[in-house]
Amino acid sequence: MKVLHTSDWHAGKLLYRQDRTPDLKFALEQMLELIEHEKVELVLVPGDLYDSFHPPAAASEVLFQFFLNLSRRNIPSLVIAGNHDSQKHWGSLKQLLSLAHVHVFDKPSSEAHTRLDLPGGSIGLTALPYPHERQLSPLLENSGNLGQQRGKYAERVAHLLALLAKKTPEADFQVLLAHLMMNGAQPGKSERALTVSDTYTVYGNALPAQFDYVALGHIHKRQAVTGSTPPAWYCGTPFMVDFAEADTEKGVLLVELEPGKSAQIQFKALTPLHELRFLEVHETELDQTLKNLRDFEGWLKLRVKTDGPRKGLQEQLHREVGKKLLQVEVLSPHTLRLLDKHRKLPLENPLEVYQAYSAAQNRCLSPELENAFKQLLEEAQS
Repeated sequence: MKVLHTSDWHAGKLLYRQDRTPDLKFALEQMLELIEHEKVELVLVPGDLYDSFHPPAAASEVLFQFFLNLSRRNIPSLVIAGNHDSQKHWGSLKQLLSLAHVHVFDKPSSEAHTRLDLPGGSIGLTALPYPHERQLSPLLENSGNLGQQRGKYAERVAHLLALLAKKTPEADFQVLLAHLMMNGAQPGKSERALTVSDTYTVYGNALPAQFDYVALGHIHKRQAVTGSTPPAWYCGTPFMVDFAEADTEKGVLLVELEPGKSAQIQFKALTPLHELRFLEVHETELDQTLKNLRDFEGWLKLRVKTDGPRKGLQEQLHREVGKKLLQVEVLSPHTLRLLDKHRKLPLENPLEVYQAYSAAQNRCLSPELENAFKQLLEEAQS
């Protein structure tokens, strides 16, 4: 049985006001060709299909057309919500999308299972949409383990995964979809800082051994998870979402499942509609850089270091390069000094910053206030 693993589409993404919907549409058209050529039987999308809770209609149209094209070919798909997705939005679409053989899991549940009987055999599918911290305690209330409820995020997610593993449907193959930050995973520099911090990290040994494959979403860089007994992979984004992902090959994972054998995973590259290129140059190199870019047809970001203030340089470059230049940063010595000063601030984890601030003010940060801060921050970042 062949399964296609794709994730983190970020439909509705704007890059410096440039709509990336055509880039996603181009990637999905290639996926459809690959699905037909490889005779794929099932498509897995573990989260972040949208870039925001309120996506534009054009982005939804592209997504729904892809699922409709799959349905016309009698190919089912399974979708879970990520941290960028609105769980309420996906929940409202579940019954409608089921008519197109799209199985949607909008929020974490200890009953998130389904079984599909496909030409290559039966497959049991278990789903863990992005588990917001405030959702975990209610799910574990009846588990008989109050200590786990009050434990760290990683422990609570591990306990939920163990509960899910106990209820998998009988099938030839078992697959888990999850939207998580796994320990040791290398972010692609374009994910939200809070959601890839240690605060929300889950360890690879929490992934139950009974699964034949674990399809992960959340990290934009393609990679295998270390410390996991079952093969667990992030497939990465299908196109370069922003300039932090420039010069990286994007695509999907083709997973072949065969009884009694380990899953065979192949990377299948997709051609970008627009290449992203980020260049950092000194002002003395600008003339040659602009000559080299004459035939470049993608999207461009320039960072120019100057020896002093250069009023009007941004406007000049936009005129000379044209629409393909989406962003210009001009860094004078004064700007660089400010950046160096700010880089020393430990802002990677907002909770740690809040804790340090409280300590500096000689205030005691109670567990209740800390939890309230984390919940508010999580909602603001969603």
